[in-house]
Amino acid sequence: MINNIALVVDDDKELANAFKIVLELDNFEVTTLNDSRQALATIREMMPTVLTLDIDMPHVSGIQILEAIQADVTLDNIKIIMISASRQVSEYQSILERADLVVMKPVTLNQVRDFVKRITA
Repeated sequence: MINNIALVVDDDKELANAFKIVLELDNFEVTTLNDSRQALATIREMMPTVLTLDIDMPHVSGIQILEAIQADVTLDNIKIIMISASRQVSEYQSILERADLVVMKPVTLNQVRDFVKRITA
């Protein structure tokens, strides 16, 4: 039975698809987006339970999307996992504190699954 909705926003198509598969195994209905310019509209339309959001994307960064989500009280219940390969995330520390979890790449699929379970429990 599917009762949770997840949105994976990552410009790395292979990684987004891998996240999708692992989340579907835990009964999430999953949508992936590889173009961050569509993210906010899709988030508002879907109202996902969980959002995995890459920080370093072309066009609109995950940081910009996170700031927009945090500015919209209608999106307060979304659990957000920020994911980055950049070791410079400390420069975004105050903004990233608004996320439920910050994960550094590389990340295993089992870790993603565990992280989602932890924040949605």
